[in-house]
Amino acid sequence: MAPRRTEPARHRQPRPLPGGQRALADLLGVTRVTVNRALSRLRRDGLIGPTESGGNGTGDSRIQVLAPELLALRAAPDAGPGR
Repeated sequence: MAPRRTEPARHRQPRPLPGGQRALADLLGVTRVTVNRALSRLRRDGLIGPTESGGNGTGDSRIQVLAPELLALRAAPDAGPGR
């Protein structure tokens, strides 16, 4: 299989993710606190960030995936202790 070509993250448009932390927690079956902690780690590591508008008018913040390749590596089952 040929290696998949990907653009460097700096050339990609950030991708907004729909819904807020509560909606994401409900979808995943975890608490909002768990989602908040996970998102805080991803934000600290530069993998996600806020959208330019900062929200959608409903009180839910929106996030963008800033480094999809790195996020995919972190999500891989064999990513190791850094997960």
